[in-house]
Amino acid sequence: MQLVSSAENSSLDWQAQYAYIEDIADGRGYTAGIIGFCTGTGDVLELVQAYTATRPDNPLAAYVSALESVNGTDSHDGLDPGFTAAWKEASADPAFQSAQEDERDRIYFNPAINFSTNACELCASTKPTKIPRVSMTPSDALWKPAT
Repeated sequence: MQLVSSAENSSLDWQAQYAYIEDIADGRGYTAGIIGFCTGTGDVLELVQAYTATRPDNPLAAYVSALESVNGTDSHDGLDPGFTAAWKEASADPAFQSAQEDERDRIYFNPAINFSTNACELCASTKPTKIPRVSMTPSDALWKPAT
């Protein structure tokens, strides 16, 4: 996590990043949390939905519809002015911190581990000179052989 935090926040203190949120003008809307979840790519939406499923009265629950609307864009429509303050408030909740960690594992770390395990098995079963090509489907974070 220190490596991710270093790249995302220029800090090795990844636990301090639960509250991080800003628009870094990269076309993905707000970037937030411990791994740089984005409002424009759908992972903030999935995170807030998961958090709301366990804590319906959380500060971010009111923004689910707006997050659905801005998904795929860099828009802040329906999020400003209160979304960043609500994010920072929610970040103090251990349930939101756990939700960030769970989403990190579900959409990034676990697929990466599965991929590396499968790639190692594939490499072991082929000639040493052959390296498998892969592609990732961002919508479901599943790794599969490239065609």
